[in-house]
Amino acid sequence: MPHGSGSRGGGHHGGGGGGGFHHHRHHHHYGGRRHYGSYSNTIFIGRGGGCTARCWQIFIAIAIVLCLIGLLVAGLVIRFVHYGSHDQVMAPQDQIPLATSTYFCEGVQAQDKYDYGFIYLYVFPHTPPLTLWQKFNVKEEFTVASNNYKYWSFYMNHGSQVNVSLCAQPGIGLYVLKGKDNFDKWKKDDDYDSVSYSYYSGPCSNGINGFNPIRVRSGGEYYFVFESKTSVQSDINMTLAFNRTMYNVSAVSGKMCHANPTCSLPLSYASSQFTLIVTNGTVQSDENVDSQWACSSRDWFYGVTFGIVSGVLLVVAIGIVLQCWIKHGQHRTGSPPLLVSTYGHTGGISTSLTTTTLPAGSDPPNYEQAQKM
Repeated sequence: MPHGSGSRGGGHHGGGGGGGFHHHRHHHHYGGRRHYGSYSNTIFIGRGGGCTARCWQIFIAIAIVLCLIGLLVAGLVIRFVHYGSHDQVMAPQDQIPLATSTYFCEGVQAQDKYDYGFIYLYVFPHTPPLTLWQKFNVKEEFTVASNNYKYWSFYMNHGSQVNVSLCAQPGIGLYVLKGKDNFDKWKKDDDYDSVSYSYYSGPCSNGINGFNPIRVRSGGEYYFVFESKTSVQSDINMTLAFNRTMYNVSAVSGKMCHANPTCSLPLSYASSQFTLIVTNGTVQSDENVDSQWACSSRDWFYGVTFGIVSGVLLVVAIGIVLQCWIKHGQHRTGSPPLLVSTYGHTGGISTSLTTTTLPAGSDPPNYEQAQKM
């Protein structure tokens, strides 16, 4: 039964090519019917520079890169974290289902890290029934130092039950937490409230106190933690009476291998197979069984899944970029010509241009004459 002890810590950008101000004093045109005109403060209003389309292209390019990076990271996490190698500390006769996928895993392997010969690996076509019961007691007399804790952990399937009997000095608490994540958070945070059950006992001089039984609603590893909040070390006498449900491995025809020290079994693609790691030995033994299991990756499925998804996203993104580029080009070539506007001497914007036509054969006016006209 895994156990241990420890202490608890508590600028503004303008668009546009072709725009701007051009100041002209005169304009003369000579020909068969010569005419001339004058205007001042002329504004040539150019087209916008197409920043919108360019910005969209940049945005889409960044989105493509982020999507591809996200897919790569997701694949690596699934391959090396979720279905990678996992250490599992087990008590004798534990039965622990393994989180494997018949899509991502082509097989599963188990290892007895210290070659005790206690580890067995099972693969069933479907989940065996939880129809067996295992009863055993864990009795311990121990001491917990001031502001410290000790714990025992057990894996229990759905439907299991534990009866707790305890006596200790005032200030000793028993906490029951499900899962290592909750246990780690409890160790770091004095106010962590995700505790399944908590008990406070009277002194042993009043006898051992029995508590309402703990009924397990969902399978998992449960930590029984004894914490001392006293200024001196505390003596504790506890009994945990287990009545836990067990998978009937003989009710379903499956495959089994003995990890001595390692063994592996194949998994069928897209099946509903169920994997189980089991230890044998005497339940009352204080020896922990250190095991390790890992998923053998189905490499072609990773390639198809992440390769096809990445390819589709890339093609769609390139299509969007090309479409934006084509529309941007059409906008530039099909836009109207420049608009010429003038500011008159009296202020305001005028779109009219005064033109004077000269008789044929006459000379064009000089600078002073043009100024008077």
